[in-house]
Amino acid sequence: MNPPSPAPDCDVAIVGAGPVGLLLANLLGSTGLKVAVLEKNLAPPSHSRAIGITPPSLEILGSLGLSDAFVVRGVKIQDVHVHGVSGQIGTCSFRELPGAHPYILSLPQQQTLSLLEQHLRLTPNVALLRGREVAQVESAGGQVTLGFMESGPKMTARFVIACDGWRSPIRQHLQIPVRERRYGCHFVMGDFIDRSGMAEQAHLFFTPDGAVESFPLPGGIRRWIVQTPGPMLVIPRGFISRIVQQRAGLVLDAASQLNHSTFNPQRLDCASLYRGRVILCGDAAHAMSPIGGQGMNVGFADAEMLAELLPEMVRGAGDPAEKLERYEQERRRAARIAANRAAQGMWLGTWTGGSASWLRDVILGGVLLQGPFARLMASRFAMMDVPRERREAVKS
Repeated sequence: MNPPSPAPDCDVAIVGAGPVGLLLANLLGSTGLKVAVLEKNLAPPSHSRAIGITPPSLEILGSLGLSDAFVVRGVKIQDVHVHGVSGQIGTCSFRELPGAHPYILSLPQQQTLSLLEQHLRLTPNVALLRGREVAQVESAGGQVTLGFMESGPKMTARFVIACDGWRSPIRQHLQIPVRERRYGCHFVMGDFIDRSGMAEQAHLFFTPDGAVESFPLPGGIRRWIVQTPGPMLVIPRGFISRIVQQRAGLVLDAASQLNHSTFNPQRLDCASLYRGRVILCGDAAHAMSPIGGQGMNVGFADAEMLAELLPEMVRGAGDPAEKLERYEQERRRAARIAANRAAQGMWLGTWTGGSASWLRDVILGGVLLQGPFARLMASRFAMMDVPRERREAVKS
């Protein structure tokens, strides 16, 4: 008779200490499970990436007692003013959304990470281990063994959650097929010291030459995003300021620009969200256009569902395969809805040329930003239905 396998080092190993991985670790903290978060980078990123936190995500943070801390640090965006060829053509307002958070909270990703990491330190059964880059994943005997690029012993866990981003080395190691789609749209964004006078309002400018988007950030900072005809490898000094003035008629002092980066949206859908006891979560499972801010919030809902299922699976309550299949079905459906909406919004917003721009003005100003359609647009942009459908299904 073979001797029993030794107890694993932890119940759950989370690979990746981004917003989704840290949220999952916090949600698991109250379950009593032993959790390790493995992050290859020695320090969090310094540049703000995802900034929009939706009302359902604030509800998830509220379950940890963190929503107030997030709201105090962030900026409440209640109105998005939309401008077209003929001037302002409408407003998407979140003021009538139900619940305690009728707004989109704007908060730089590094502050989200900071708040989640601070809260994690209060949980003795969760450890955050930086400088640990996973190089091997092997499943056997009801547990998963992880090997690292760095010298040192391997780690074993009952379950491994890959929160390691859309490139996901874990997913690649598992050879899970993916379907990728490049949208052919290109953007440059930069954060500026805000002297626009736009306060806490967001503004979208849709012009024949391309889109300009503007969102407030805490601390008197404003993000500007400009559409470009093609990918840009080098960003000339003052480029964003020049494009904003040409398209929106607004003057931005180039000297007030704090940073810049480029992105070329694409979509990624996985054939499966798990392989054995290794589970994909967040961008590792489904990546979508960042326009509209859907991705991180879908990942937060992924984490919430896993935080409900993992304690049962670790303790042997029910069939793990059945629970994982349920997770896959629910989260693929939610991601598909969110990704489709993000793609539709980006498709409409990136039309160029005079005729297409006038048609967009008619669609937005005459239909989508009027009456009940405007309320529906606000609800969908705030993702009021996608995560809620998932939560109700989990608790049924």
